Amino acid sequence: MHKLKRIAVSVVLGLLVGSSLAANAEPAHFSTLDSSKVTVPSIAAIGVTAITLSAFPHLLTRADYRNISDVGTYSYLSIGVLDPLFLDGKSGGRHALRIADALVVSGGITEFLKLTVRERRPAATSTDSFPSGHTDAAFCVAAMQSAFHPRQAAWWYTGATLIGASRLSLRRHYVQDVLAGAVIGTLTARWELSRDRGLLITPWLKRGSSGIGFAYRF
Repeated sequence: MHKLKRIAVSVVLGLLVGSSLAANAEPAHFSTLDSSKVTVPSIAAIGVTAITLSAFPHLLTRADYRNISDVGTYSYLSIGVLDPLFLDGKSGGRHALRIADALVVSGGITEFLKLTVRERRPAATSTDSFPSGHTDAAFCVAAMQSAFHPRQAAWWYTGATLIGASRLSLRRHYVQDVLAGAVIGTLTARWELSRDRGLLITPWLKRGSSGIGFAYRF
């Protein structure tokens, strides 16, 4: 188990180094995507999450956290992906695709780690506790949305923090699971934002419309 956890930590650290290197490259045509804009608020949000989860694990009632964890999370993610279509004009389709692209990649990383680490959940027999998928997705959306809409950053990160807190309060995850999910989601978003094209999906605009292509990189 300790060996598997070391492997998981190595993967996360590798993503950190890779995303940092990728962020140094200036996008050729995506001048609106600046990965550096998500770094400071993301680190601050992760810090606030750690303090909040450690010091105030029962900020709300169990029913409140259950609503946040279930319907609240799916609503949060749906709005996070779709609202650029209504708010961002001609760039809306492209922004929505970039957010969806980051979510798919971060979700894949999270699932890989779940299968590798196989940590048992606090109140269940399933072995897919590390890392938290809900928190990963929420922080990925928060980081992407904050890059596109900096003035909304506080709202997005507040929502992501509440989702992480709900997973801990409901005993679906341990603290390290939630924090790892926050880190993975944030780093994946930064990786996405540092590139001219998506990690998996290659979006482009043509007279206000959007198209999708798939880029395979080996």
